[in-house]
Amino acid sequence: MKTRMMERLTVVGIVLIALGAGMVGCSEDMVDQPSYQAQEAPRRHSPPTSIPRDSRKVLPVLPAAFFGKEAHAAHLFGINCSHCHGSQGDGDGPVAGFLRELPKNLHSAHVQTKSEHEIYGIITEGHNLMPSFRGFLSAEERMLLAQYVKSLGRISNAAARQPSTDNARAAEAGPE
Repeated sequence: MKTRMMERLTVVGIVLIALGAGMVGCSEDMVDQPSYQAQEAPRRHSPPTSIPRDSRKVLPVLPAAFFGKEAHAAHLFGINCSHCHGSQGDGDGPVAGFLRELPKNLHSAHVQTKSEHEIYGIITEGHNLMPSFRGFLSAEERMLLAQYVKSLGRISNAAARQPSTDNARAAEAGPE
């Protein structure tokens, strides 16, 4: 009976020692983990000493127009921008209602009066709640997006100048 009791006490003692040793191995670093506040952009950049990547480049000179690359630019917009700005750039994306500040309507005069270079800078560095895309998109992809945003203004201007089919039919019919 005493040997059985001694065996149990020995096992309990070993378990307690193992638990104590395990607790010593826990780091205080777990308390100091980076955390994100509501609507804060993730901070996922490569270390500055890593191998250079195209995503950190900034284009000092604007390249030629993106003629022939519209489909790729629209695809990039769909992946990176449409969740906030909406699929047509109207500022009505699926997460727009959850943001403290509504995303810009990319067809608006406020956006369309900016140059491609200014829009490129906003995409690269971020603005207000909009995160920076440097480190996520290459310099060429960011420029394609800037040119795509400018093209949204040209598309909306052309649509505004083109009469709707109802107005065209009424004009053909003449006054009643």
